[in-house]
Amino acid sequence: MSRTLKYQRIVNDIINQIENGEIKHKLPSMEVLRSKYNVSWTVMAQVWECLKSRKLIRVVPGVGTFLASAIYIPKQRKHR
Repeated sequence: MSRTLKYQRIVNDIINQIENGEIKHKLPSMEVLRSKYNVSWTVMAQVWECLKSRKLIRVVPGVGTFLASAIYIPKQRKHR
C-alpha cells in the first residue's frame, strides 16, 4: 500500500473515532498510533499535519495532543 493511501486511511479512521466519541479529549501519542497502524514516523507526521490543518487537533508540546473542540486543554508546562 502506498504512503498516500496509508495516510488517508489513518486520517479517516481517526476522524471516525472522533465522530463516534471513541476519542473524546486527548489523542493517543504519535508513538502509540504509529505502532497501532504499523507505519513510519513520516506517515504519522503527515497525519498530524492534516488533522492540524483541518483544525481538529491542538498539540501542546510536552503535554499531549487534544481535540480542538475539547473544553479543557491544559496549558504548556513551564520548565524551570
